[in-house]
Amino acid sequence: MRPSEVQRQAMEAIAKDEVLIAAGVTASCADDGNKFAALTKAMAMGGKGVHVLVSAPSFTPTSSAARNAVGDLKLMAAVSEVPSINRGNAGHMTAADIAWRVAAILNMYKIGEDGPLLVLDGTIQASLDPNGEQVVYNVPIICTNQLLQERN
Repeated sequence: MRPSEVQRQAMEAIAKDEVLIAAGVTASCADDGNKFAALTKAMAMGGKGVHVLVSAPSFTPTSSAARNAVGDLKLMAAVSEVPSINRGNAGHMTAADIAWRVAAILNMYKIGEDGPLLVLDGTIQASLDPNGEQVVYNVPIICTNQLLQERN
């Protein structure tokens, strides 16, 4: 399975969650060409003030002796919140609660019928921007995947 397929399906699992939808949470992929527009729409006045951005995957081989390298495919789901916007909305969820929900959705999530199984990979960490206006929680996800060579 291609890394971009894993990323897209992880993002779609987050985007279709009814609890997150009810709280006004939106999601996008970091490399879909629409990242800044999606973030601006969610974080600016008139938006809900919350968004989940699923990073482009990284890959670390654990065995490359075979034709198709096997290794760890890592994603990061970054939950961004502007509390001054988000917390004024009815039914809002804080970034911490959204990060917890995202971790629950993606941990043990199977990508497709024969794709990899996603699991939580370490600590969910928070950071605050220097002005204290935005908080971001990073949810690390990993799966074992193969880099398959394309057949001509």
